[in-house]
Amino acid sequence: MGIPRIESVGRYELLLELAKGGMAELYLARFHGVAGFERVVAIKRILPHLADDKLFVEMFLNEGRIAAHLLHQNICTVYELGEADGSLFLSMDYLQGMPWDALIRDQPRTPPDNASTLRLVAGVIAQACDGLHHAHELRDADGTPTPVVHRDVSPQNLFVTIEGACKVLDFGVSKMLKDGPRTRTGLLKGKLPYMSPEQIQGEQVDPRSDVFALGVVVWEALAGTSLFDRDTDFLIWKAITEAPIPLLAPHGYPPEIDAVLGAALARDRDKRFRSARALGEALRHAAGVVGGAYDDDQIAAALQAACGERIAERSREVATALTQRRSKPSLEPTAADTIEDEAAATASLRTTDDGAGSTVSLRSEPVRIQRDRGAKVDPPAHRRRLPLVVGALALIGGVVAVIAVTRGGDDVAPAPAPAPVAEEPVTEPVRVTDRRHQAAPGMTEAIDALETLGEMRPQLDKLRDSVKGIPGATAGWGSASPDPAMPPGKPPRPARPAKATRPKAATPEELPVDPGTYSVGSEPYATIYIDGKKVGDTPLFQHVLPAGKHMVRAVRSDDGRQQKFLIDVAPGKTVNSGKLTW
Repeated sequence: MGIPRIESVGRYELLLELAKGGMAELYLARFHGVAGFERVVAIKRILPHLADDKLFVEMFLNEGRIAAHLLHQNICTVYELGEADGSLFLSMDYLQGMPWDALIRDQPRTPPDNASTLRLVAGVIAQACDGLHHAHELRDADGTPTPVVHRDVSPQNLFVTIEGACKVLDFGVSKMLKDGPRTRTGLLKGKLPYMSPEQIQGEQVDPRSDVFALGVVVWEALAGTSLFDRDTDFLIWKAITEAPIPLLAPHGYPPEIDAVLGAALARDRDKRFRSARALGEALRHAAGVVGGAYDDDQIAAALQAACGERIAERSREVATALTQRRSKPSLEPTAADTIEDEAAATASLRTTDDGAGSTVSLRSEPVRIQRDRGAKVDPPAHRRRLPLVVGALALIGGVVAVIAVTRGGDDVAPAPAPAPVAEEPVTEPVRVTDRRHQAAPGMTEAIDALETLGEMRPQLDKLRDSVKGIPGATAGWGSASPDPAMPPGKPPRPARPAKATRPKAATPEELPVDPGTYSVGSEPYATIYIDGKKVGDTPLFQHVLPAGKHMVRAVRSDDGRQQKFLIDVAPGKTVNSGKLTW
């Protein structure tokens, strides 16, 4: 954690970098509203180098769109999906607590102490079941079912707060079933060791896939070891689809928990719990034989006992970030800023008192205000010059009026035309040079004052046009070739800077056609060639291929015998040739 490298994202002031991964970064942030309203949130932001990755952007947008519909006490609330400086971000609840894997890591697993572990697991995971059941039963405004399958349930995506509530996080790879099949090979679709058999084999998923993943989480929390994690993806696939599930009764747990896990981890989805809520109720019932599932207060106490020091350290860092003097993102100054009343300007600042004086932060420049109220303080330059500016405007009005009267008289001979001045074309906007030399009497001080206000250039130009007929009045004022495209008498405006082009969010129509994957095994092992190109040795697991027909050639390592056959890969599907027989 540390100070953010950027000060703001959209409307949010960034205070502290909480975490950073390969695809996104997480910040503690503060939203400023009217009348002193503030809200502390977490900001999840796509890393800049992924802002142009259409598939990842679509996944991030999918998370925001789905999370907007999920409002439940056991799901992390997302407030806004936005874009700032070309990167997408999510504004969500800032949660105080620890991830589930950090809480469960050091819990006892041997009897009789493991009874408390079972009670803790039942209390926390039953809450996660409630949150996921809400997502699974989601309906739109007219009551049409729009179930959301998380597809990435794991210990890292369950969070336990200091109040004892479990929150389900990160619906980034979730699937709203009404959208139809949209999975794209190559995207993160979940963590392999927690996938259901149907998910890891590329089949259609439904809420029972999340039930299987929850079963894995429960088994690992009670056993203290991994269930399906292996050295290679292929071995993980084999374990999920074929390996037996070890019983927990030999570790001192009641047999009721093995019955619950048997139903949660059934490879035939039709034999699993039909809903996440049913799994949660079964967990609470199984924990009843050892005293019952923990409630929120007991979960909070267990969290404090296991992770209290880490939570306290994080709280101190957050408190420091919230109280530090960080200026809001500065805006470009305007003409109004230069003549704004000092009292109003001071009222908009935030001050802190360290005993010696008040430190005031205006944009990024600190100013020390002395305690001695009797000390003489010179007014700002714009305050000293303001009376002179007002006098200058009055003088301008008088000069222009005299000119008008003089020109309107019948007994005054017209002034001779001034000598022509050589003109040179310029490419920059017209700039008026120093006007004070040889100016008409009384004009020097007025012009000096007016030059302090860049916004008053039109009055100067009008004055110059008015006094052109008076000898000496415009001497030394300079001249420039007007822009032929501009109307007479109007200075050209500087060209507006071009707006930065921001990457456009991907739409389904813009996304490429899904590739497919191919898996094959052999005993003894063989080298696999596809379309004449060597791709690896068996076991080959989910090798990505373009959709369409491909020629496969398998060459045995021991005797060189070969097999050739044609495969047809469908978009987004896996072709599995199984184990080759010789």
